[in-house]
Amino acid sequence: SVRIMWSSFLKPVVLLYISPLAKDAWSSLRRVIQQSYGILLVELFLVLIFAAISTELYPSKFEQFSDLPTSFISMFELSTTVVNPSIWLPIYNTDRSAAIFFILYLVTSVFYLHSLVLSVVFQSYVQGMTKVRERIALDSEDAIRLAFRTLVEFEHNCLGLHEKQHTRDISIDCVEKVFQAIRPHYGSEKIKALVAMVDPNG
Repeated sequence: SVRIMWSSFLKPVVLLYISPLAKDAWSSLRRVIQQSYGILLVELFLVLIFAAISTELYPSKFEQFSDLPTSFISMFELSTTVVNPSIWLPIYNTDRSAAIFFILYLVTSVFYLHSLVLSVVFQSYVQGMTKVRERIALDSEDAIRLAFRTLVEFEHNCLGLHEKQHTRDISIDCVEKVFQAIRPHYGSEKIKALVAMVDPNG
């Protein structure tokens, strides 16, 4: 049972090393974390500032702001809008001017910083996926280049020594076989169209 448990934990790790898609996803996620942790720290620092102010303003009347750690948790919950307006509504009922403080915090945190965090995360993700697509394109070009080099060597091995020294061409039949192997679901017309792209002069 212990082996089964450990194997279930190791499956994602193995998938990460085997699957190219998992590697690309992890690369994009790592780029997002590297580029967005700074703005996340700024947001947490802003929550800390407002928590310190609320601790000074409402320390004895309301338990949500009795000390700095409790105020920080309360203000962080308020920034997620999960407990809005249940946290600050009791304070508003006793002091209407408290609405200025909490509305300023909500506008700054929810409508500005949250949008900034989302934009940074989205931009980082787009940049990461752009890098992944560029790498995939380069890998595809290298694979095609190596494939044609292999075809040239294969073609030369089938030719005589005299022909080997004077030609570096690949026969159209060989190219058609390659297309049929890598695109078995293509029909003959599509194969001919691909061959025409490779050899437009016929």
